[in-house]
Amino acid sequence: MNHLKRKEFLKKVMLLAVGATLLPEFSTARPVMWQSKPGDEDTGTECAEDVLRQFAIIDLHCHPSLKMYLLGQHLWAHHFPSPGGNELAMQDDIERLSRGYVRGMVTTHYLVEASTEIKWDLLRYLFPWIRIISRGFSDKFEHEDYSNFTQINIMIDTLVKQIHIANQKQNKIEFVIARSFAEFEQAMKDGKLPTAHAIEDAHALGRNFPISPERKNKLTFEKNEMAPGGLNDPTLYIRNLQALKDRGVCLIILVHFFENDLVFPVEGISPDSKKFLGMQWRYTPDMDFPLKPIGKAVVQKMLEIGMIVDLTHSTLAARQDVFEIARQFNEERIKEGKPIRPLMFSHTGARQYLINMTGESMPIINIMQ
Repeated sequence: MNHLKRKEFLKKVMLLAVGATLLPEFSTARPVMWQSKPGDEDTGTECAEDVLRQFAIIDLHCHPSLKMYLLGQHLWAHHFPSPGGNELAMQDDIERLSRGYVRGMVTTHYLVEASTEIKWDLLRYLFPWIRIISRGFSDKFEHEDYSNFTQINIMIDTLVKQIHIANQKQNKIEFVIARSFAEFEQAMKDGKLPTAHAIEDAHALGRNFPISPERKNKLTFEKNEMAPGGLNDPTLYIRNLQALKDRGVCLIILVHFFENDLVFPVEGISPDSKKFLGMQWRYTPDMDFPLKPIGKAVVQKMLEIGMIVDLTHSTLAARQDVFEIARQFNEERIKEGKPIRPLMFSHTGARQYLINMTGESMPIINIMQ
């Protein structure tokens, strides 16, 4: 067996270390080349930038706002990519956004539900220790009351502050907070990167109906300030909704993994993920509940003020209720010569059939051929 000299050995080790560090970065940063099929008129290659222009919207689904708020991650702190889900690492920092040809973002703010602590077995065991080690971390989960609205605004403020700092730290991307479609479109024309606010789960508007036993017991002797006219009074939900619209929130996903005061969810976590994370709960067909009274009022108001209603995670029965509310609302707009308000499924699993507004079955076209 040949033995390497010490100097040559150290040189090879250094080269190996440098290669292991830089190779993942170069491999993920290099533009993807798409080869045309034989017989096509365009027989050359085209850069990923040209291809991506044909696909206007891509859901990255990596929750940068949540990671900034909950974990203290920074938009400007670039780290080498690693394989896997990267649930805790920032996946869309300045470097990746600039190399990924991103021209605009809708950043979804997600306030972690209190039910996560209750129904996630592993987290339930860890939470007492987490509170001892880092009280601030546990306080960033939803409070299950009116202060949810304060929390979501702090989360939005965190993103806005980071964008301001990012613009000062570098000149690759100039971020702009867009509070309307006109501002969003103008920013793209100016070569800037517009960011619009969205929210996942309307519990950010507040709660009258808490989930945890602690909060439920507290309500037996303490009046909830969210309910000036009764638990189903939507007044403050509507007020908070309007306030979010005024600061630029363009879309709300009505529900996430757990029930809120508006609507019930469908199953949103895969069995393998539940097993890995120690989650024991599950949803069954008998939980296909309709839209709640507060939910009906909020959906109606969203349509009126032009905020997009996102039905991802909502039960089938709740979707039908929203379809009917939207149908009646849009019929009046059509009579007035106004454009209709759209509904959205921003991210959802594919079923064999979709049910349209009239209740008729509509086959899904397989686009992954």
